[in-house]
Amino acid sequence: MGGIAADASNLESVELGGLGILRIVNCVNNGDITSTVEARDTYAYQTSVGGILGIASDGRVSIENCTNNGTITSSGNNIGGIVGVVARGQGSAGPGAINIVGCTNNGDIISTYNDPSDHGISDRINIGGIIGDAFGGSYESGAALDDRVNISGNTNTGSISVGSAGNVGSIVGNNNSGNGHAIGRIDDNWTTGFYGNDRNRPGVNLIGGGDGGDGG
Repeated sequence: MGGIAADASNLESVELGGLGILRIVNCVNNGDITSTVEARDTYAYQTSVGGILGIASDGRVSIENCTNNGTITSSGNNIGGIVGVVARGQGSAGPGAINIVGCTNNGDIISTYNDPSDHGISDRINIGGIIGDAFGGSYESGAALDDRVNISGNTNTGSISVGSAGNVGSIVGNNNSGNGHAIGRIDDNWTTGFYGNDRNRPGVNLIGGGDGGDGG
């Protein structure tokens, strides 16, 4: 579910100018978004919600200079102010497979999933001011940075409220880059408040300096 588009996945069969099959440029969402689909015990893409796009997966997608002003409320797995989940899978060869650049989230993000007996589901909930879950895919040794997921020049001013959530960040909730998976670039991103492990993440800067507090 997304404020502009819901799903951009499995789009690797066509190339458009080296920038991606799908380009979403200069779009603004002012509407509030509510999803009541419950989180699952997997990293379920089907429960992803974003202010602009719900899912960007296995294809060439570029989201540029877009803004979300709407409040996002969801009980699902992946919640992002701009995109719920980005995932560049195996076989999606080509320059700049998924780019999220120059975007701004001003909307508050509210995760309503809260179940103390969830059997580990909360560990698979990812909430980010820009992207909920960023999954870099698998690459051969030496793959170019421009062939990966690139997250640059984005700003989050919205607050993030969570019930049971495993991974929270002002820019990216879960940077899923271990075990042979890789994110290309996360740099020059800005936030009005730190969340989760933001202080230990490269490419996340605090607007106005200071310590950023905890949770905004």
